[in-house]
Amino acid sequence: MILERGRRVYDYNGASNSGFVVSQKFKDIVEEFDKDEHQFFQVEILNGDHSPYAGGNYYLMHVRQPLDTIITDGSDLQQVMPLSKEPEHKKNLHVGAYSHFTVSAERVNGAGLWLEVRAGTHYFASEALLQRFKEEDVQG
Repeated sequence: MILERGRRVYDYNGASNSGFVVSQKFKDIVEEFDKDEHQFFQVEILNGDHSPYAGGNYYLMHVRQPLDTIITDGSDLQQVMPLSKEPEHKKNLHVGAYSHFTVSAERVNGAGLWLEVRAGTHYFASEALLQRFKEEDVQG
């Protein structure tokens, strides 16, 4: 990965279907919660002049923990294909930035980061993981 002049890399850098780039600090914290659940591939980061970036180790991360945690009772979530013949508990849900819903603590079961199986490509993080990020001043 080559940075544009003057750019820096944060602890968390975007998300895509390919994964996202995370720092060693981010990786270490996630692994406190989800040891051996996710994939991390080390990436070489270079400055615009092709000199090594001095910000430490970075990784391409793939979230590999699919969980079904959304509680639909009392939510405002809409089914993506409401006429589908899938059982209600298996239908995909449209989750937006302003959606209101809760997740099941029992189904989360201590996980830190997961891919919500009924919400397409949405990644979810536990309150405990977010608190650890805050304590360690994770940026991004």
